[in-house]
Amino acid sequence: MRLVILTPATDNPRFAGTWPEWFERLAAPLRAEGFAVEPAPWTEASDLSGADAVLPLLAWGYHLKADLWAARLDAWERAGLRMPNPAATLRWNTAKTYLAELAGRGAPVVPTVAVERVTEEAVAEARARFATEVVVAKPQVSAGSQDTVRLKPGDPLDGAPRGPALLQPFLPAVAQFDKAEDVFIRNDQTSVFRQGADGAFAMLSNDRAFPYSGGGEDRIFTCFYKAVDYARSGQPDAARTELNRAALHQDNWLWDRRKEIAEAADRLKKDSDAYAKEKGGAESANGADDSKSSQAVSSAFANGDFTSQIRERCGFDCASDGNVETL
Repeated sequence: MRLVILTPATDNPRFAGTWPEWFERLAAPLRAEGFAVEPAPWTEASDLSGADAVLPLLAWGYHLKADLWAARLDAWERAGLRMPNPAATLRWNTAKTYLAELAGRGAPVVPTVAVERVTEEAVAEARARFATEVVVAKPQVSAGSQDTVRLKPGDPLDGAPRGPALLQPFLPAVAQFDKAEDVFIRNDQTSVFRQGADGAFAMLSNDRAFPYSGGGEDRIFTCFYKAVDYARSGQPDAARTELNRAALHQDNWLWDRRKEIAEAADRLKKDSDAYAKEKGGAESANGADDSKSSQAVSSAFANGDFTSQIRERCGFDCASDGNVETL
């Protein structure tokens, strides 16, 4: 079976150093099951009719070429390509105006107003509607916080989106962690950044430029702290989303270090075997301590009051497979 994974435009240096690794990560388990997997830039009019399935898993940068993206979706739909995420669904999901539809069906979403253009009048109406002084303006088609601005009373609209936009209330409880995640995203694509340190962001930078990409543990705990903030502010669905993102970052972190982990496990086994042989088969004291520690952590997360609160308020089970290690 032939599978095609859509990848970024070949002329976009922003993603050139990132997507190949992610492609191999996605393709490896599929190839292990006997699938033939190949990449195809979504921007090119490639003949994909021979593919058994087309997966838009790495179609990054669509927001930078929105008209071309819309044309490609139309072409794929006309061609009848087999896409687990159909072109119609991708089209619906491209513009963030779908938030209003989700809200209309009872889904918990950040309060959102769609406007054709960001004006002083539209911003004033949004402030009154949301009962807040600070609002966020972002393009209806966007990603990675591009052209997203925070507007306080008296702020000029110079940096606001020029076309159709969304207005939302500013959520200060998670703003600093969002700022930190923006750094992670930027530094997946570049090696150096310059940003003033304040709030939670101070954990990640100082007043000088230096290379920092954000380690797996930073990404895990950034999402975890955001979950705590959401839970405290009475938003359990948002908290659950952040906890699931923390678990995903944990999986990615383990994948990135799979070779180191395998080598460490091999060294541990050799050391353990040597120790056991030297002591005549006696159990390693360190091994016993590690086992007791692991059991204590698992027991605490399975029965602790903290875990019970997370389960009750956010619907996230810390005791399920993989989540204990994440938290």
